[in-house]
Amino acid sequence: MSKSKWSDWIDWHATADSVCPLKDGTLHQVIFSDGDKSFVDGSPETWAWNAEELSITAYRYELPEEPTKADEWIKCSEQTPNLGQRVILQSKGVIQNYMPLFDQGDNDFGMGEHFWEFEDVNEADNPLVDFEKDCWMPRPEPLKQEGT
Repeated sequence: MSKSKWSDWIDWHATADSVCPLKDGTLHQVIFSDGDKSFVDGSPETWAWNAEELSITAYRYELPEEPTKADEWIKCSEQTPNLGQRVILQSKGVIQNYMPLFDQGDNDFGMGEHFWEFEDVNEADNPLVDFEKDCWMPRPEPLKQEGT
């Protein structure tokens, strides 16, 4: 659910013989010489474009997601934990004593509502995720003992 972050537009006057300047050979967004943008993933070789009439004049790429710091609260409206991930939860303005799992109901062919699964709680009592108010953070890594 997080929003993509993009590089700045980079000038590139590509021709039919141009090689993609990115390491993985993938351009995510390009501007053609006629001004149209293409949002098709793939390398220039896979696009149906006529380099004699049309050329790529700029490109940009999706930036890798920055890792979340273990001490930063993340709004559920911006990013959700992975299904089955146990997290530290702040719900209704209160940091919860127990670390629930982020889960999703099985109804509607596995597309049910998202909820927080607490241990030792009746399944019906597990609260639904409030995407506007709930915040979470990943659990910190366990302390590493010397010699292990």
